[in-house]
Amino acid sequence: MRPTWMMLLVCVLAVCGVASAQRAQTPTGGSVVKGRVIYADTGQPLRRAEVSLVTQEGDKWLASTTSDRNGEFVFNNVDAGAYFAIVEAIDIVSPLSPKATRSDSLHLKIALGQIEDGFSEVTVDGHSAAKTEIRASRGGVVTGRVLTESDEPIARAHVTIYRIENGKLRLAALTTRLDDLEKKALETDSRGVYRIAGLATGEYIVRASESDEGGDPDDAADGSYTNGSMMIAFYPKAVR
Repeated sequence: MRPTWMMLLVCVLAVCGVASAQRAQTPTGGSVVKGRVIYADTGQPLRRAEVSLVTQEGDKWLASTTSDRNGEFVFNNVDAGAYFAIVEAIDIVSPLSPKATRSDSLHLKIALGQIEDGFSEVTVDGHSAAKTEIRASRGGVVTGRVLTESDEPIARAHVTIYRIENGKLRLAALTTRLDDLEKKALETDSRGVYRIAGLATGEYIVRASESDEGGDPDDAADGSYTNGSMMIAFYPKAVR
């Protein structure tokens, strides 16, 4: 028996009905993630902290926001899934390494028990709301002055800090509120003073070099440098 147009229409409607039912069962991005950032040592709210929502698979950075005066933050229209809520702020130890652009390294650090603060895990179903709390650890601070041989301060000297890991020097992980250039080369102020905060426990070496004035070496002023690499000093005793 050959199918009639009525039978074909019924089949098409049935397929459309199944597809519509499947779409209805799929969780939509309607969840709300609310949370609060606090200092791990005092429990006081951390204001103006940058909070990011990242999938635990490490393939998507969903959104970023800033905590308010009470340390509170909110993400709306979140799809169903498992996420990390990551906090970063000045003077806070970052849970991410300098080169981390995905959360997979964070997932590994959590699995190995290498970090405990600076993040929380959140799972939502695409419909209901979820609450979370992030504990942020204050980092260590290395500060000092860059001086000439005659004890004159050097302004705008480039300062870089390295962490000693397994006998190798690696660029220290600073807060992402500093862009890539600032992470690699901080500068001293007019008094030759520098301050580097948000450092995790460890041993460090500070590197300083005079800024590059550029131009022709023959035209450089007396006592100045046209290439910062000509004047580099390390301070290996600044280990904490």
